[in-house]
Amino acid sequence: MTAKRQTVLGLTAGAILAVAIGILGLLHATAFDPATVKAELERRIAELNAIPETDAIRKDGLAEELLANESYRQHARALYLKVERAHPKLHESAQLERAAQKEVPPFLAQCRDLSKVPPDELSRLWDECRSLLRNYDGTRYGKNLREARDRIQAAVEAQVRCTAKDVVDLQAEILKQVSAGRFALAWRLVDEFEKKYSNAGEFAGKLQPLRHSILQKAHAAKEKMLAEATSPEARRMVQERLDGPDFKGLPDLKRR
Repeated sequence: MTAKRQTVLGLTAGAILAVAIGILGLLHATAFDPATVKAELERRIAELNAIPETDAIRKDGLAEELLANESYRQHARALYLKVERAHPKLHESAQLERAAQKEVPPFLAQCRDLSKVPPDELSRLWDECRSLLRNYDGTRYGKNLREARDRIQAAVEAQVRCTAKDVVDLQAEILKQVSAGRFALAWRLVDEFEKKYSNAGEFAGKLQPLRHSILQKAHAAKEKMLAEATSPEARRMVQERLDGPDFKGLPDLKRR
């Protein structure tokens, strides 16, 4: 009986010892190793650096994920501080990217078919494109904005432009039509000139007085005809003339 008891005790002690050895082995195998944490953070930083600058939002998101890891902060302090120092700039770039997402796509949509854009609108698009490039050239939209700028510039250069001689020729033609009493036609000629030439606004100082002169002469001719129409039949004929193609469509001189 004693021998049997000794055998059982021996087996029990051996089992306990084996379990203890196993536990110690497991603890050793799972023991925390700061070097592993550093190696992991080094790998994640390499992953962060591999993200293109134009993908600022994803880059900023990964940086914030690394900074939120308490284990990195405690056990890989030097590497953690590198990420911490880089984060403000990354976050600023991400904020800029978010702003660009709101402003740039709608603008690019306006530039999709420049052949349908009128001259004055092209000038507005040109100014807006330069402004967007100043703000967002460093974002993922920089390439698209530069391409849009080049296309707008080509469209502007392709427009028909007038010279001082063209304005002089217009003035001569206006004088001819006004002298013949064709005031409405003279007025339309100025309209057509301004629509035809993309830079007609540069000669507004000559075109606006020309318009005013047409209206003044038309008004003077109208007053003269009305003053000379002394009979009902004559007044009827004058009114028909005023309602006809020589005067129809002219704005009121008093409203100019």
